Amino acid sequence: MMQPMTTVITHISALQLYRTGLFDNPEAGMRQPARQPEIARAIAHAKPSRNEAEALLADMPQDAEKPVHLLVADERARCRSNLVRCHVPPPVLPRRALTRIDSDRYVASPHFLFQQMAPSLSLVELVCLGFELCGDYRLSNGAERGFRQRDSFGTPTSFQQLADCGPWTKGGKKAQLALRFVCAHSASPMETIAAISLTLPCAYGGFGLTKPQMNYRINLSKNGRATSGKSYVVADICWPEHKICAEYQSTQFHTGAERINADAHRQTALEERGYSVFEITAQQALSEHGMDGIARAIAKKMGRKFRPQASWAHKQQAMRKDLLAWHGFDV
Repeated sequence: MMQPMTTVITHISALQLYRTGLFDNPEAGMRQPARQPEIARAIAHAKPSRNEAEALLADMPQDAEKPVHLLVADERARCRSNLVRCHVPPPVLPRRALTRIDSDRYVASPHFLFQQMAPSLSLVELVCLGFELCGDYRLSNGAERGFRQRDSFGTPTSFQQLADCGPWTKGGKKAQLALRFVCAHSASPMETIAAISLTLPCAYGGFGLTKPQMNYRINLSKNGRATSGKSYVVADICWPEHKICAEYQSTQFHTGAERINADAHRQTALEERGYSVFEITAQQALSEHGMDGIARAIAKKMGRKFRPQASWAHKQQAMRKDLLAWHGFDV
């Protein structure tokens, strides 16, 4: 029996599929990661015709960028079309590099996708992508807030395990470096922007604070429970070893007397547990001056001194340009 041709969606096209939420329902979409023999067969038969490749565009998100990116078996399998960009993979792909969508279509796994994207992204952009894939949200132009809540695809450790397996892409070393700065379980783009600004090393334009825990659970004392009406709170950005947390305050969804009152009770409960709480507004997160004040205050509380080199200001500007542009803000 002749093996049918397969289509393997990859690079930015794979990321756009993950951002749609198309695979959130297991019955409607994504199955388990493909095993090594299945991956080999899928790549060997990845020889879509020009018409088949272009027909795939009808199944892609409406706002998907063109051309659509595909993995193909070899150089001879490349499609000649302005709507399709073909990539020839290395001789052997890493374990669980692909995930099956249906009988003859596959998509690069989030872990493999991260490495595939590395050569075309700056280090800061790659860290942003890592926060998203390891976070509990996906960027979405069609969503009211610009993102949708989604479960994470893994942890920086699980992504690092694939990156350490071998040089599967030209950007393997960059992927390994970027993952050192990625935190798991960011719940929103603004939390990511704040966390990267605060913790990226000074050599890359950040403030170099130690790596925090994102959305960290803090159990409250008896008095704290009475004050807040909750047994625990979840701190947006937390350094539990220093008893410090930074809370992002959204003016879009944190308004009204009831919400303001709840936030005040929450802060009181955290302070009762010995935590110093630093609030970060959207205006502060999006400005160099705003984050400078927050970072220096947190560093002082940690007993650290911030002494950047002369070249740091230029590096910070470049970092913030990539950081904000990645999340759709004008720079």
